[in-house]
Amino acid sequence: MPSRAALTDDRTQQEREADLDLEQLKQLVGLVEYDENTDVFPVTGWDAIVFVAGNATQSAHYYQSAWGMDLVAYSGPENGNRDHKAFVLRSGSIRFVIKGAVDPDSPLADHHRRHGDGVVDIALEVPDVDKCVAQARRAGATVLEEPTDHTDEHGTVRTAAIATYGETRHTLVQRSVNGQTYAGPYLPGYVAA
Repeated sequence: MPSRAALTDDRTQQEREADLDLEQLKQLVGLVEYDENTDVFPVTGWDAIVFVAGNATQSAHYYQSAWGMDLVAYSGPENGNRDHKAFVLRSGSIRFVIKGAVDPDSPLADHHRRHGDGVVDIALEVPDVDKCVAQARRAGATVLEEPTDHTDEHGTVRTAAIATYGETRHTLVQRSVNGQTYAGPYLPGYVAA
């Protein structure tokens, strides 16, 4: 009797024969074993995809009701953020942050007027923000925000930002600082939803 894998494998015979083993991949594309100690810019995961929206409240509601995402954190005028509202949504291990300007003269509002709704930041989780910024600078990257600590009652998060294509940015997020992992709902300045 064929194995379960064989019964569920809907690839053609030619596709199955094209599968490469690890040694073949190493030879073909230079695949190497990953060693974080030698990685000059280690990224341990996606921290968040940050969107700007003309109506952040409605957009967050849409992602919750249509896509089943969970609202996990919020920042806005109600908790001292006068510039914008931000809704942190989670689905599995990914976070979407939907931001919308409150102040029509803010940089976020200006960005939205020029570009409309879309991604403004692809935040990356890194073990050492300073190491990554130093490497990015050596490679010629534009550093938009120098490494900075953000602290609240839940701990400290260290961030920096580098420019990428167009006006999109990569915020580098280090959630473990001085041996303590940040325990808040998202970042300092956000409250649990």
